[in-house]
Amino acid sequence: MLLVLTHEGHLVAHDTKTESATHLMREVQSVGTHALSPDRSMLAVSYMSNDSTHAALVDQTGSMFETVHSVPGEATYSFAWHSAGDRLAMAYYRPSSDGARGPGDVLIVRPGDTPQRVGCRAAREVLHWVRDGTLATRDDDNIYLVASEGCATRASFDARRIHHATYSATGGQLAYIYRELDYDRDAGADRPDSTLMLSAPEGQSSEVLFGD
Repeated sequence: MLLVLTHEGHLVAHDTKTESATHLMREVQSVGTHALSPDRSMLAVSYMSNDSTHAALVDQTGSMFETVHSVPGEATYSFAWHSAGDRLAMAYYRPSSDGARGPGDVLIVRPGDTPQRVGCRAAREVLHWVRDGTLATRDDDNIYLVASEGCATRASFDARRIHHATYSATGGQLAYIYRELDYDRDAGADRPDSTLMLSAPEGQSSEVLFGD
């Protein structure tokens, strides 16, 4: 199945086997982040309409399309499926004027049910189900490993220079870009210096894979 946004603003599920198309939603301006369930049967996807941003679940045939959450105006969603594929961790935030992660929340979604708040006060993005009851989340300053019920912090580490944090499928390793700014005296400006790092899930035992 291909998810297609037409020039007319129609979100369409296109079955590549039968060459058939199912119209899912109209008046869609853009499609954002997405995440495929472990068994590849469900896709979580965000999309923006004229005045709101939404999160939806769609099955691989396109016969089921369920908008599970909506936020007025512009928002950024992130998704992480549980390894069992029966539930989805979902987070959103409204970008602030300086590009930081503004107001938002973290929720757990089960297909057909109302999303339930995890209870996080700081986290604005969900990265991975690290273990059965533990979510990896983040805000602008820190990555938090929290309980999926109640959001009790189990570990945290400084993430102010961490970009594109990505956990392995099992949650056992974390890859990320560590970015510093070195001052170039000749140019009279900061020069970005980026390094690809690998660490344990809680940020410990980090190693450099390569730099620049």
